[in-house]
Amino acid sequence: MSAKLTTYEKYQPTNLPWLPQIPGHWTLLRNKTVLKECKTTVGEKSSEYTLLSLTVNGVIVRDIESGKGKFPKDFGNYKVVEKDDIIFCLFDLDETPRTVGLSRFDGMITGAYDVFKIQGIIKRYLYYYYLSLDNVKALKPLYTGLRKVINVPVFLGAKLPVPPHEEQEQIVRYLDSQTSKIKRFIKAKKKQIAFLKEQRVAEINHAATKGVNTAVKMKPSYVNWLGDIPEHWEVVQSKRLFTQRKEKAHSDDVQLTASQKYGIIEQGEFMRLVGRRVTVVLKGSDILKHVDLNDFLSLACVAFKAAWSIVKFGDVSVQPML
Repeated sequence: MSAKLTTYEKYQPTNLPWLPQIPGHWTLLRNKTVLKECKTTVGEKSSEYTLLSLTVNGVIVRDIESGKGKFPKDFGNYKVVEKDDIIFCLFDLDETPRTVGLSRFDGMITGAYDVFKIQGIIKRYLYYYYLSLDNVKALKPLYTGLRKVINVPVFLGAKLPVPPHEEQEQIVRYLDSQTSKIKRFIKAKKKQIAFLKEQRVAEINHAATKGVNTAVKMKPSYVNWLGDIPEHWEVVQSKRLFTQRKEKAHSDDVQLTASQKYGIIEQGEFMRLVGRRVTVVLKGSDILKHVDLNDFLSLACVAFKAAWSIVKFGDVSVQPML
C-alpha cells in the first residue's frame, strides 16, 4: 500500500538515541525553537470551554452531558487549548496509549498535560514526527523517576530534525495520503470483521451450550438463559467446579484488566488497545487479589481458582474452559 521511497545521497549523524542519522541537508533544532509552552488555565470560566481529551484517535471533544467517564468536580486548573496547539502527556509514557496530539478544536484539557504553540515549522510535520516516536515509545532516554516523566525543560532542550519547508510539505502530503488510504481500507473491512465476530460468538454459544452433534435429542435444562441441552448432559452447580481464591496480591504482581472484548490482559496493554487511561489501583490495596495462570475470573472481577477435576456430562467429559 505504501509507495516506494527513495534514499538521499548524503546523511549526517544526529547523536540522538532514537534517530541515528538524517539527510545531509536537514537541520537539527531544539524543541524550544519551535514550541512555546502555554500555561493559561480556564479558571472560573470553564463553562465557556469545550472539554477535550487526548486519545489514540487524536484530540477529541468529550461530551460532559453524556455522563460517560469520570470528570473532576472543578475544571479550574484545566489548560486552555486553541486550534493547532500540540498537546503532550509527558508522564507515564509507556503506559499511556497516546502521548501526543494536534488539536483541531478550541477548548480545555487536563492541567496534567503540556500544551504548546507551534512556530516556524509546519504543524503537521512536527506532529507526525512525534507521533512516529510515540508509536515505539522512543523517548525512553529522557525518562526520569518511577512515573517515567520527561521534565518540560528537558523536553524543550531535546533536538528534532527539520527538513526544508518545501520538503516538510511533501512529507505531510504523503503521510496524509497514505493514512487516508489506510483509514478507507479499515472502514471497508470493519463490516466484514463485525460479521465474522457475530458468527464466532454464535458458533461458540451453540457448541458450548448445545454441543456439536445436531442429531442428538434435547431436554429442558430448567435454566432460563440456557434453554434446552442434549439429553445426555447434566446441569451441575458452579460451586462444584470452583473454589474462591482469597490470596492477596503479591508485591510483584502485574495489574490485570478483565474485559469482554480482550479477555484478561495486562492493564497497560488494555489502555493501549482502547486508547484511554483507566484508574490504576495502588498496589498493596486489600481489594487486589493474586491471580495464577489458568485461574477463572468472574464478571465481578473476583478471582477464583479453577478445580482441575473433570466434569462429567453423561458420556461426554468436559474440562472447564478457562
